[in-house]
Amino acid sequence: MKISLIALVCFFLSGSATVVLAQEGVIHYDVIHDMRQFKKADSAGMSNLPDSYLTKHVLYFNPEASFYTNAISQKEERQLNSGQIVGFPLYDVYLTPASNKRLLTNSLKGRTYMIEDTMGTRPWVLSEETKEILGYPCRKATLTNSENKGSLTVWFTNQLRPALGPYLYHTLPGAVLEVDSNQGALVLKATNVELRALTNKELAKPGKGKLVTKQEFENLLSK
Repeated sequence: MKISLIALVCFFLSGSATVVLAQEGVIHYDVIHDMRQFKKADSAGMSNLPDSYLTKHVLYFNPEASFYTNAISQKEERQLNSGQIVGFPLYDVYLTPASNKRLLTNSLKGRTYMIEDTMGTRPWVLSEETKEILGYPCRKATLTNSENKGSLTVWFTNQLRPALGPYLYHTLPGAVLEVDSNQGALVLKATNVELRALTNKELAKPGKGKLVTKQEFENLLSK
């Protein structure tokens, strides 16, 4: 079964979503970056990179919005990964699902850049396969990109509000607690779910940065 953003909107508007939408809190994630594919290329000293490295992120959420960002500073990240940060930066992501809007932010060479776009839709295929993560019953969903032969497998729970997930994985009828991109190339795992009231600062919308398109930011990365 495929799921669309229209189905998510219907879920938001239905009475069955009332209890779920009353929740707010923070989800903690470990993000594991597999660097072996880059080491194989052996370009620009890539062979000296570790096989993998870990970053820690958090997802703040309430019924109206969510914000995905780093949980620790770059200094702490370097200490966690033996003094080295490698790989490609991930965006901070601020979402307002009811308006279908998202704001991506990232820093490059001391300057903050912002990208505004829509949440969009993805042709997720829902499976009947289930498992438990952190005490939450989760259902499996998959996505395949035929152009680059990429694949995504996620596990989401309907016991937290819909359209909720780490990074760009937020278009399912529940909260995504685990992601496997391209068979382990990038893995995101929820390590803790705290249901609590948030401060205004934790869920504040990012407000400073140069507005660019996604392609413009990718061009800056390649320079």
